[in-house]
Amino acid sequence: MAFHESCALAMGVNGQLHSFGTEFRVPVLDTLTWTISGRLDKYHDAGSADIARTWGTGLEWRPLDGLLLRGSYGTNFKAPDMQAIYLCGSTSPVGDYIDPLQCINAIKQGQNNNTWCNLVQRPTSQYYTLYTNGSRLLLPQTGHSWAYGFVWQVPGMQGLSLSADYWHMGVDNAIQYLDQNTVLSAGRSIRRPG
Repeated sequence: MAFHESCALAMGVNGQLHSFGTEFRVPVLDTLTWTISGRLDKYHDAGSADIARTWGTGLEWRPLDGLLLRGSYGTNFKAPDMQAIYLCGSTSPVGDYIDPLQCINAIKQGQNNNTWCNLVQRPTSQYYTLYTNGSRLLLPQTGHSWAYGFVWQVPGMQGLSLSADYWHMGVDNAIQYLDQNTVLSAGRSIRRPG
């Protein structure tokens, strides 16, 4: 999908973003460092995002010479992009598709050679209308991430180190553009009235 500038201009799109962020590294002990960061974003557009507050913290500990243990936690935020908000609505008829729901129903009825399981051009009576549109009601994506790991400087091997890290990332309200196959495979087939 392409973002159509004319749609945004017709809607009077005018967006601004003001941000402020900071990060501090605090030496707690000779072997322990604490990092804390924060960011504040203020959105001025027609979307639902307003003020976003994100933060992160981390620890680095060197219990032995040549060994670093580290861990971190943070939050994240992503406002819907301009295309997700301002994409002009459009419709198009679709006649070549596989319909997994119809396929399963036909097989259950003993129709093993049905066309619903194959990508074929359908008669116009089996077309459906594909709708695409942006929305000012989309919620921002939010989430969190955390990681922990180590770095070990191999003794006697200048410049050689071994490291391992584990990352976890979680996202809420993910904004995704769904194609027709994804929607049909999820069993949310759009049916023509009649």
